[in-house]
Amino acid sequence: MKAHVNLLAPDLLGGERFPFQKVALPGAYFLLIMAILAGTVVEIGKSKLLKKEIANLNERQVQTAQSLAGLQDVFRQGSGPGDADEAKDRLMKQLDQERIRWSNLLLEISVLIPEEIWLNAMEGLEDPQGGKITGIAQTVKQVKFVGFANSNTAITELMSALERSRYVGNVTLVHAEKTPEAGQTRVTFEIKATLRHG
Repeated sequence: MKAHVNLLAPDLLGGERFPFQKVALPGAYFLLIMAILAGTVVEIGKSKLLKKEIANLNERQVQTAQSLAGLQDVFRQGSGPGDADEAKDRLMKQLDQERIRWSNLLLEISVLIPEEIWLNAMEGLEDPQGGKITGIAQTVKQVKFVGFANSNTAITELMSALERSRYVGNVTLVHAEKTPEAGQTRVTFEIKATLRHG
C-alpha cells in the first residue's frame, strides 16, 4: 500500500515549468534599459529646448544693452547743460509721438465693435526683429483680436470698422470657424491688425 497519495496533476508538480530565469528576467532587463533610453531621449530634447531659450534670452539681453547704450548717447550729446535738456526734450517729444496710446485704442475699439461680436481676448504681438525707435526697442507691432460672432457678416463688419480706426490698419482674418454651441451656431475668429503710432 502507498504511503501517500498524490492528488495534484502531474504537470503542477514539476513537469514543464515556466522558464522564469530564461524569459522573464531578460525581458525585465530589456524593459528597464528601454525605459532608461526613453528617459534619456526626453531629457536630451528638454536640454536642447532649454539651450535655445537661453540663446534667445542672451540675444534679447544684447539688444536691450544696445538700446540702453543708444539712450545714454542721446543724453550725453549736449556739450552744456542747456544742450542736454534740449536733447532730452526732443527725445521725450519723439517718444510721445510714437508711443501706443492703449487707453485711446481700447476706447475706440469699444465703440467700433458691432453688437453681434463678443471679444474674448485682445493681445499685443511682438515684432520678432524688435524694431527700434531712437535706440529704444519698440517690440509691439500688431494686435490680435480673438472672439466669436453670430455670423460671418458680423466679422466682416468688425474688420471694416477696424480699418477705419486711427490706431490699427492692415486688418487680416487669421481664421474663422463655425462651431455649434448650446443649440446655436457661433463663428469663432482671430483677427490681426498692425498698430499705428500717434
